[in-house]
Amino acid sequence: MSVFAPQVGSTSIIRNETPGGLVNGANTAYTTASTFATGSLKVYLNGQRLAPGSGIDFVEGVQAFTMQYAPATGDVLVVDYETTNSAYIVGTNSQIVQETPTGTVNGATTLFTTLQAKYVANSLEVFLNGVAQIKTTDYAETSPGAGTFTFTTAPVTGDVVRVNYQFSTGSSGNSDTVDGVHASAVGGTPAVLVADDGGWVLFPGTLLFASATTITTPVDYTSFISVSDKLRLKQGAGYLYFYITAVTATTLTITGGSDYTLANATITSAYYSKQASPVSFPQWFNYTPTIAGFSVAPTAIPRFNINGRLVTLRHRQTGLGTSNATTFTTTAPVTSANITGMIWGVTSDNTIDNSAQVTTPGTATIGVATTTITLSKTAGTAASWTAAGGKGLDFTLVYEI
Repeated sequence: MSVFAPQVGSTSIIRNETPGGLVNGANTAYTTASTFATGSLKVYLNGQRLAPGSGIDFVEGVQAFTMQYAPATGDVLVVDYETTNSAYIVGTNSQIVQETPTGTVNGATTLFTTLQAKYVANSLEVFLNGVAQIKTTDYAETSPGAGTFTFTTAPVTGDVVRVNYQFSTGSSGNSDTVDGVHASAVGGTPAVLVADDGGWVLFPGTLLFASATTITTPVDYTSFISVSDKLRLKQGAGYLYFYITAVTATTLTITGGSDYTLANATITSAYYSKQASPVSFPQWFNYTPTIAGFSVAPTAIPRFNINGRLVTLRHRQTGLGTSNATTFTTTAPVTSANITGMIWGVTSDNTIDNSAQVTTPGTATIGVATTTITLSKTAGTAASWTAAGGKGLDFTLVYEI
């Protein structure tokens, strides 16, 4: 949790205001009820925070803003901003940011309470897994005087609930403290997790390169980052895209296949997404497997996709190579799950041995805690190939990670 003294005056900080202007798929011009300080306007479309800037999502005006694209009929548009009053006060007027409210996140509980046990009406902002929730649609300010609010749908186990709010309009304390907390003592916990309009959520803190497949995190992300979450970041001008394949208290393990490679360089603009199809994410990645059982390597088009804890792998062989073994293996892009006694397999849709079509389908199988995929001409028999001529096997394999 971070605490800071907001700018205040006759209207102070404005939260969850519905701007003036039609939401009809055509209108792009909107107004605010009060004049806002330059750079303070935050615009949310259906709970996703939009990015300011010409040619991006919206441009600030004078007590107004213009959208790059017209919100469609039925979209929910709200804004936050600070007024242009220049008076500042501290003390019990303090703003609470990135607080975890009390309440059990278990799929059943909908009522939660702020730690201050109160908040100024209409100042409450609620975030679920980093995404701003929409007042009246996703939650209600049940009793500001008691600090309670109610979700429309109970957050499920593993969800991360955070709140921002102003908890009083009075003032106390001195210029060096905020509610008894010395300014220099306010901790370094990253602030609000902010979602942009494409389904991406800004990572709190700075990510650091550790290796081509691992990233060091500034804090423990295990409470809200999961295997198969999507990652985008910059190490230069354009975005790089990855799947997250493992999470610890200090490290993210990632893969971008052969399409994207993490360099030993500064990481900027890092976002994650839990959505199925966030904007610009490629979904399918190429990768370079290690294929064994040949004196002249075959050519192939191997691609993969991760959904939840399932990897879908498509291996399309475009050249047969020259076989020099009765075995045939290739590798998967991500290590399989370690489930005792488990095996994942599929029959082939095209099998060739000694440069001739095989009439019965071969198989592709992967065991536990491995990347090795065994290809068999005859189901259940690994050493079933001819150690001469060309051989090939096309398959689509799904396995757990």
